[in-house]
Amino acid sequence: MRILLFSQYWHPENGVPQRRWQWLTKALVDAGHEVVVIAPQPHYARDTQLKTWLKEAGRVRGHHELIEHGPVGERVIRTRFLPFGNSVVGKASNQFFVAAASLYFALRRGGPLRNWRPDLVIGTVPGLPTAVVTQFAAKAYGIPYLIDLRDAWPELLFESQRWDDALDKGRFNISTLATKSAVKAGSRIVARFLERSLRSASAITTTSEWLSDSLCAQDLASGSVVTVRNLFPPAISPDDLSPHAKVAGELNVLYAGTIGRAQNLQNAVYAAQIAQDSGVAINMKFVGGGAAYDALSRAIHSSGLAQCELIERVDAAELVEYYSWADTALVHLTDWKALERAVPSKTYELASLGLFLTVVAEGEVRSLVEGQGVGVVVPPADPEQLAKEWIALARQSSLDVKKEFAAALEVERVRAVDTLLRTVAQFGQSNTGGTDARVE
Repeated sequence: MRILLFSQYWHPENGVPQRRWQWLTKALVDAGHEVVVIAPQPHYARDTQLKTWLKEAGRVRGHHELIEHGPVGERVIRTRFLPFGNSVVGKASNQFFVAAASLYFALRRGGPLRNWRPDLVIGTVPGLPTAVVTQFAAKAYGIPYLIDLRDAWPELLFESQRWDDALDKGRFNISTLATKSAVKAGSRIVARFLERSLRSASAITTTSEWLSDSLCAQDLASGSVVTVRNLFPPAISPDDLSPHAKVAGELNVLYAGTIGRAQNLQNAVYAAQIAQDSGVAINMKFVGGGAAYDALSRAIHSSGLAQCELIERVDAAELVEYYSWADTALVHLTDWKALERAVPSKTYELASLGLFLTVVAEGEVRSLVEGQGVGVVVPPADPEQLAKEWIALARQSSLDVKKEFAAALEVERVRAVDTLLRTVAQFGQSNTGGTDARVE
């Protein structure tokens, strides 16, 4: 089957969306499917200056320069992007621009797909405009489409008034009255288009059972809805970690991941302050990047914590040192209702490494971690309760994790791939492009 895949995140970027779809694309290619991806040039970890962007945009590029061969057998058609920063408005503008450019390349006569016709279109969400582009492209080709919904959209759009809770307030922040009103109105419009795309989709894949159930309960799906969890293989194995002996009376807490709006990691800093005031040493390290990085940095500097570091993104090889140091690894979400239907991929990755988890969240992830006995769970936005748990853990001589969960994840990883392949296979193969169809 020929599959056209729209994504706003792709290799060589190394975030969760990129790693998820490298894993799933490899499974599709290994199963004999031909996958062509339309994605923007790598830019999410780049600080591209407008002058540089304009210079690059002015260069004339031929079809052959637009097409890359991906690392797992896919072909990638690259679009441009807008260097508008990490603000909500900037990110939304970039996503709409990339979506429009992607649709242009997909449907343009004489473009790189002029001799190639897909049998199925897949769109990965977010970015949210990708859902609409996927629907339009599938309608133009007269073929089915599948939406991969990684987070609790469109419900998260209705939390837009709180998106900046984890950020310092500023003039151009969405907390200002005019911008907040615009974002609220824009969120409603986007939600309507997204809901329409979901209802018309031939199939939807999600990353949590609670989200799948919610879509069906809200009548947001007319096709099949299946759960394909974020169980992509971790870049690190348990054997890579060095033996670690916990010091009684102290607790080494590591957070490694996105430092963004949905995490509100200042809550963890407040909890460490409370524990420190109680005479317990909480040694913290935050490793990562995101929209709330600067705000978290300021919170740490004003906290008075004796041992708290904020470290920018590092590669997998360097993470080994931090994982080996940790007594417990932190998975942290804020108290938005929609996040109860989210299971951060770090939950699986950290559990597979045998690390003891501290999870700040409600919903499905709470149920998962408590049921498997791989850590402690506290509600979001409750630093006193988090501090209480950390004080109790600090006083223990060791933190034990049930090993069965890590083994069970390997089985679930195989099932997740099988679920995707079965879902794709139901659409059959039309071979509408002919045996000599090619991307060029």
